[in-house]
Formats: sequence, structure tokens, C-alpha cells
Amino acid sequence: MSSLILFINTQEARLYHLDPNGLTTQKIFLKGPKHPVETAAKNHPIHETDEERLYHTVCHKLEKVSAQEWLILGSGPGPDHFMNHLKKHHPKLSHRVLSVQKIPFLTEAQMLDRGRAFFRQIHVFQSL
Repeated sequence: MSSLILFINTQEARLYHLDPNGLTTQKIFLKGPKHPVETAAKNHPIHETDEERLYHTVCHKLEKVSAQEWLILGSGPGPDHFMNHLKKHHPKLSHRVLSVQKIPFLTEAQMLDRGRAFFRQIHVFQSL
């Protein structure tokens, strides 16, 4: 079975697809200029925020992922904002999320170790 670790904040996302064949990594950054109102730190409810554009891009990529179990990691408000976006705009995808965890800054190796340990623990409990 394949699993996905998603690290997300309000400016970038990194997808780590774990399967029996190894690890596939994909990084997603917000492309294009920031919306002028975003850079001025003002809300603009009529227009889609830069954060929302990033989340739509991530969800578009996640729709193509075969992994059925996801762990979402991140710092700051990113993971919570992404989960709210996922539930509102992509409810079918939100059922794949097993856990959302706020983490301090970790290296990529530390994050992968944490994700692998999480999925090992989940699989042990599923076998009981």
C-alpha cells in the first residue's frame, strides 16, 4: 500500500509519496506574482487569495495520487487552513487524511522519519 506525506504551509507544499518501489518527491510553489493586496496584508474577499491558489494547485496534484492514506505535516496555520480548504472544496479527498500534525521546523530526513514511523504505527494497529 502506498502512503503520502504532505508538508504544507501558506507558501509551499512538498509531497512525499511512499510506496514499495521507493520514494517520489514533488515540490509545489506558488507561481506568478503575488496579488497586490496580499503583499499589503489586507484581506480581499472578492478575489481568491494567494494561499487559496496554492491549495487549489496542491489539490489538483493530489487528485492524481494513488496513495489512499495521507499524513499532513506543517507549521503555522498552513495545515489547518489546507484541511479547511480540502473539506470545503474537495470533500472526497479529505477522507484520505489520517492525521494533521503541527510540527516545528524539521529537516527533510527528520520529516520522512516521522512520517514513516506514523504509518508503521498505523499499520500495526490495523493488523490487530
